[in-house]
Amino acid sequence: MKKKISILMLFLFILTVIIPSSLVKAEESSVKIKADFGVQGVYKSYREMPISIEVESETKDIQGEIQVTYPLQDQRGVTISQELSLAKGDKKNIVLSIPVGESINKIVVSIYNKGKKEYEEELKIGNSKRLSPNKLLVGTLTEDPNSLSYMESLNINIKNVKGLSSDTTLVNIPENFLKENSKVLDVFDVIVIDNYDTSKLSKGQIDTIKKWVEGGRELVIGTGIYGKKTLGMFKDDYIKIKSQELKKVGEYQVMPLTIEASKNLVDDTGYFQKVQKGNGNIIFSSYSLGSEPFNKLIGKTSINNIIDEVIPAKLLEPNSSMSGMDYRIQNMVGNVLGVKLPNTKILLLILLVYALIIGPVGYFIFKKLKKSSLLWIGIPIAAVIFTVIISIVGGTTRLKDPIMNIKNFILVDNQGKGNVNSLVGVMFPYKSDLEIQEPESSKLETIMDNLNYNNRRSGDFTKNVVQKINYVDGKRIYENKDMSPFSPAYFSLSGGEKTIGKLDGKLNYSGGKIQGDLKNNLQYDLNSSYLITSSGIYELGSISKGKALSINDSMKKYRNTNDFINNFVASSAPLTEEEMQEQTKKRIEFSDIEYFLNSYLSISTGNSVLNKNYIIGYIDDNFAENLSINNGKVDKREKTLAAFPVDLSYENNGIVEYPFGLIIPELDLKSKVNGVDLVNGEIYEAGELELEYTIEGIVSLDKIYFMEDLNNSRNGLKYSDIGKFEIYNYKTSKYDEYKLSSDKKEFSPEMYSSNNKVRIRVVAENTENGKMPTAIPQIAVTGRAK
Repeated sequence: MKKKISILMLFLFILTVIIPSSLVKAEESSVKIKADFGVQGVYKSYREMPISIEVESETKDIQGEIQVTYPLQDQRGVTISQELSLAKGDKKNIVLSIPVGESINKIVVSIYNKGKKEYEEELKIGNSKRLSPNKLLVGTLTEDPNSLSYMESLNINIKNVKGLSSDTTLVNIPENFLKENSKVLDVFDVIVIDNYDTSKLSKGQIDTIKKWVEGGRELVIGTGIYGKKTLGMFKDDYIKIKSQELKKVGEYQVMPLTIEASKNLVDDTGYFQKVQKGNGNIIFSSYSLGSEPFNKLIGKTSINNIIDEVIPAKLLEPNSSMSGMDYRIQNMVGNVLGVKLPNTKILLLILLVYALIIGPVGYFIFKKLKKSSLLWIGIPIAAVIFTVIISIVGGTTRLKDPIMNIKNFILVDNQGKGNVNSLVGVMFPYKSDLEIQEPESSKLETIMDNLNYNNRRSGDFTKNVVQKINYVDGKRIYENKDMSPFSPAYFSLSGGEKTIGKLDGKLNYSGGKIQGDLKNNLQYDLNSSYLITSSGIYELGSISKGKALSINDSMKKYRNTNDFINNFVASSAPLTEEEMQEQTKKRIEFSDIEYFLNSYLSISTGNSVLNKNYIIGYIDDNFAENLSINNGKVDKREKTLAAFPVDLSYENNGIVEYPFGLIIPELDLKSKVNGVDLVNGEIYEAGELELEYTIEGIVSLDKIYFMEDLNNSRNGLKYSDIGKFEIYNYKTSKYDEYKLSSDKKEFSPEMYSSNNKVRIRVVAENTENGKMPTAIPQIAVTGRAK
């Protein structure tokens, strides 16, 4: 009998070891939860997904926290937590959000009570209402959602991008989604406010909506009969608005608005106006968008036209913080410059000598001296001596404090103001935990890099949590455990508006040259500056505060950002430590510029679009709000890259001249070749395609030129030659074949253009088997101005 009891006890002990005691199943807990994913079940790939969790405690008070843990692509985990206080028998609804990348199918929800796990459950996420990045999600904030139902399934044609369209999915925004300083709103592309009292929103909630707009989204405000309610959030002069009394216009009640720095949309009546804020827009309608007869008669057409006008193509791309710029972020804020690191070869040599002396050499010497008993004294003495030697070798490189690299990016407007957006890299010279709190006036967000995407791990992501994000009083506290030495954690920081100043002057392109004068009226010197134009990049150097600079053709020029790369990225390995430092510095500077162009100016590597011209350069000052790292001393390094719009005219005495690289063609929808990058001017896939070049701002064309720039490629390698080039003859309604080269070839506008459109057909043949892409032909024109 005793033997049976012993076996039973042993069996029960084994069960307690095999089954983790920390896992509390739902049926054993007094806590119940109900979770809803997205907004009315709808969410988007590469965006934040709201999770609404209803928590109920049946038998006890809960004083602790709720945690949501989700997997990264490599099966690491991230936990988001919020304080939870719940009386027995009560329910509470909590809204958190998690980023959704390529795929996510489950999360784990945990409830802690006084530090002890009370509940844990793995929840599956369905994909039935998951939208792709190229679909638009429109959220409405209104007391009558049905009045705006006409905004569902609008077909949106993206302006200036032929063939790119989208459609809308409409959802009503629950009021508990309007949290202070949260990421819940990230899921929406457009928010429409109509028949809603915005004055009841808190300052933090209003600031969250403003930051959402400035990040590149579109806010539409209906006024009309509800104008006093919907305009309540603008009492702080964020936008200066003067409203007039309602007036009758035909069948409609409209509220005329005078809005500072606004532009008319749809027509010139001023009943639809937009104000740009950061990378986004706020659109004001003098109509109430949900009132009759507007919503029955002209609502659908009006909103369709507005969204057509303001939605940028970039908004339909995956969120860059969850995709392709991680490698640049690592370059920008993951390197430590200006610190001389120990010579690795010398340290290895010292360690080798030390190992030999305390090992075979030391033993041999003491044995020869017949003093083996003294080894217990000799080894500690040798250790002390070598410790002193290593300290001397590395004495100039010892780092004691955490290092924080901050890179600020400011897009300055025509009034000399701009919002400060920053990337932050935090690292330790030793193994350490990290705690960083969101500052008072800025929005701090983590960037979980995907550099280990191909290094997929197996196992439970909840056992490998690399970061915990605690929400406390509307602010976030980030905790990273066991960070390795010089292994950075990355963050983005969105700050407020700063007055930077302006660059005054006007530039003109004529005779194949850019000329003009610029004066630095900033409060700062502008260093390492460049003129970024659609037809090339000019190296300007430094422009001192208050000084003028004459722009001329003798300045160093790069054909585009591909050519620009070759100036920064050395093809040969550096030989000395100084050369390595210089090359690293150049890589960082190039990464700064490429990231800025891509993320804030919407300019990819390659050509740009008409009239998008900037001067960019570094200014020395601290713009980012201070961050507290482990409540201690920090080695802070901060640099700022700013972009200023520049007035560049392509007209001179009534003659317009557009250079090569300025006009980007559009791909005809009949073309079956998919591997085409129109912005960079590259064809990756063999086959035949048709392209159309539209020339704007010209009454009549005088000359048309084409050329094939085979050197206009990355890494100094030449593009493949076009197999066949044909230009459409509008006189004969047929394509004429010509041979192109790097020298420009002139074509007759009378024969080869119609309504300022030029069509070509090309055949790419040499793109397979690792060869360089084929170059898309470039066009240049001259003509008389409108």
